[in-house]
Amino acid sequence: FHLLERAPGVSVEEIIKLTAGELVVNGEIPEMKL
Repeated sequence: FHLLERAPGVSVEEIIKLTAGELVVNGEIPEMKL
């Protein structure tokens, strides 16, 4: 999986910890604009 954006209030570290599959993180990951 390629991490492209994240939900407001959720850190990249949390996403990495809770993702079962292989996760690719390149650079700074912006928050979604809702």
